[in-house]
This record gives sequence, C-alpha cells and structure tokens, in this order.
Amino acid sequence: TYPGKLCACGPADVIESLKGNFAARLRDSFPAIGVGFDSSDTSEDWDVVWTGTLITSGPKASSQEKTWSYFPKGDVVLAIVAEIYRLGWRLVCAPNFGGRQGNWPCFIFKRLVSQPAETPAIVVAAVKDRDSPGRLCLSGTHSNPSGIAQGLCSALKKVKGNESVVLSEDGSDSDWEYVLCNASITTGVAPCAWQQSYFPRGASVQAILSTMAGTGWKLAACPNFEGDGDTWPTFIWEFSGQVMKSAFVAIKDESTPVKYCLSGVEQTFEISLLAALHDPKKSMSQGNEEDFDMAIENTKLTAGGWGTCWPHGFPLEILLGELFQSGWIPAAGPTFGSMHQLCPALVLQKNS
Repeated sequence: TYPGKLCACGPADVIESLKGNFAARLRDSFPAIGVGFDSSDTSEDWDVVWTGTLITSGPKASSQEKTWSYFPKGDVVLAIVAEIYRLGWRLVCAPNFGGRQGNWPCFIFKRLVSQPAETPAIVVAAVKDRDSPGRLCLSGTHSNPSGIAQGLCSALKKVKGNESVVLSEDGSDSDWEYVLCNASITTGVAPCAWQQSYFPRGASVQAILSTMAGTGWKLAACPNFEGDGDTWPTFIWEFSGQVMKSAFVAIKDESTPVKYCLSGVEQTFEISLLAALHDPKKSMSQGNEEDFDMAIENTKLTAGGWGTCWPHGFPLEILLGELFQSGWIPAAGPTFGSMHQLCPALVLQKNS
C-alpha cells in the first residue's frame, strides 16, 4: 500500500513513549499520519500501527517516470532511528522479509541497561546505482556531516572508476543532505543474461567502509529497501569514537564459477580458509574478481538459482568461524543485485 505504514511492537512502556514524542516527530514528516489497525495489520500482530507514512519514494506512477521505486527517504529514515536512539535504544540489526512481490525492511533495537550521557550521532547512506551516473546518498545527525561527505568523496576518488566523484547539488535527491554523484559502487547492468547485475565493486565498498570505521563510526545495521525489481543497499552507522577496521565479503552464487569475494582481510587468511573449506570431492581454488583482494572459486554458500539465496549453514559457519579466529566480528549483511538476482554480502569489523 502507498502511502504506507510503520508498525511497531515491544514492551508496554516503550510503546507509550513511542506514542508521545516519537509520534509527534512522525507528524512532522507525515502531516496526514494516522493510527489504527486493519485486517492486514491487526492488534494481535502489532502494538501500534501508523498509517499514511512516506518512508520511501513508493512505486513509480508510470514506466516513463524518471524515478526509482521504493528508494528510501534519507531524512525520514534518519529521523525515525534518531528518535528511538533518544529513547535509550540502539539498533541491533535490520532483517528483511518478503520476496519478489514485495519486501519489508525491519529494524530491531535493544534497550541499554545504563543510559549514556549523550546519544551517539547517526549517519544513513544508500547506494543509488540505477542512475547513470551512480550515487551515494547521505544524511546524518553529526555536527559536521559535510566533513563526512567530503571524506567519503576523497576516499572514493582514489578508487578506479570513481575519479569523477563529486558532491552533487542538482537537488534531485532532496530527501538526503548530501549526494555523491558519479560513484561506481556496483558493476551496473550486466551485458549478458548469465552475468550478475549490480554486483558490488569491492574496492568501492571497502573505501566507504574503511573511511567510516577509521574515523570512529561503527556499522549498526544494513536495511535493504526493495520494490519493483530494484534493490537499494543501505548502511546505518553510529558514532563510537573507536577506530576500527572493516572487511567485506560478497557472495556470487548466480554466476559461473560460483565464488565469494573478499576485501580488507589479511592476505594470509586465504590459506587458512582454503584449508578449512577443503573437500576432496570439490575443487576450491583461488579465483579472480576485479576490485576485490581475493576470491575463492567453486564454493557453494547458498542454494543459488534464479533469485534464490537460501544459505547453506555449514560453509557459512566455516567462513564466519575462520574470520572470527582472525578477530573479525559480523556487523551487518547488506544485499546488492536486484530482486531477480540477489547478491548477499557481509560486513565485518574489528578494533584497529
């Protein structure tokens, strides 16, 4: 439905808090907002349902319209997360539910036992790679968001294919504070049907992750907004002040040969990972993937197939276990590609 809904459930005292200042904040963004249940979202399923929300761009009115379906509105997503943070809650993860006919990003928060003196700043970023040129959109509560945007712009300029990245002022993404234009963060549309479209470019993603982690930003979650075949990887950071390192893993299970690609990990990690994954019945080997530090070919981390990425538990457990042995902790799991060919990924962090 569009306008859409925002549904919430949790402890009774939290829901009452959300009905106060949080609801007032929502009304600032959505003057026509209402509260109420219906046959699809009942009181048995949710504690409160706000109707008339506009958290994404919604569906295109026509195929000729020069907009993209369900791209997140950065200022709105930021306002929602920031208000819940002010209530003493912190983002834990952002799983997605749905399928090809619809997709629903969810946010899960935890309440801190002891409240900090200050609420951490938040930055939201979304990859808009269907445009030509591509874009990275940013909004944040930090006192110097332009400094963050300039830092990301400088980091991306050093990556092949991103030399022309600039801060855009064309006003086409008015729901975001800053837009980095001419960004090449994914491979774009594949020239052949058997190749994977919008696969992440490891060096570009790693430049973004390393820049944020290296300046004290901890990745909190990666919600995915999707609809009408479009997929929009989104990142939410909170400021911790702790300088960290980031690593990036992208799973390529809908191409030949199947592989997963890594950036940011130690070069010696490849040897230990190959040894842990070795199966005499399979031929796993070092592979090639442009823009990544390394690639392991002939792997099978998911069921594969057209648009089907059901994970295989044991191989994924081995991968995460080996990374954990090297000090890497999973932070979030963005999804690239399109709703027809998904590219699941993992972001990992460790203290510098």
